[in-house]
Amino acid sequence: MTVISLSVSQITNQVLAISAMRHVLSAARPPLLHADHTAAIALMIRSAFAQVCIALCPAATDCNIEQDDTEILSITLQLPPAVNAIALRLLMEHAITAHVLAQAYAGADLDMAERFTRQYRNAADSLHSLAASHPGFTPPVRPAWY
Repeated sequence: MTVISLSVSQITNQVLAISAMRHVLSAARPPLLHADHTAAIALMIRSAFAQVCIALCPAATDCNIEQDDTEILSITLQLPPAVNAIALRLLMEHAITAHVLAQAYAGADLDMAERFTRQYRNAADSLHSLAASHPGFTPPVRPAWY
């Protein structure tokens, strides 16, 4: 079993950094997300984490999404031996960041929202493929009283 933990504040910082870079470097000057938006971004991160957990369903045995006030989001996975947990964590962070940015820009910059949506879908597809990559791999199903 592998437990992958993600920091809400670290992902929030990634979202803010990408937003700032897009704002500064893009000729179109998309709207800037900033520190005043962190509470909303944290809620969006939890929602995106739930989507990532669904993408990883073939390998997920537990997922911590119940508490709104927790800083750490975690998922327990039964992974094939060839899957690198660090690479998987980074891909999960990328997927969550892209999902949050796609949702944030959906009403403000349609082109940017579509770009981030494609990034999210590609990452989610990769996560799902990794989770189901081992031939005949299925996580054990145990009754609650086990």
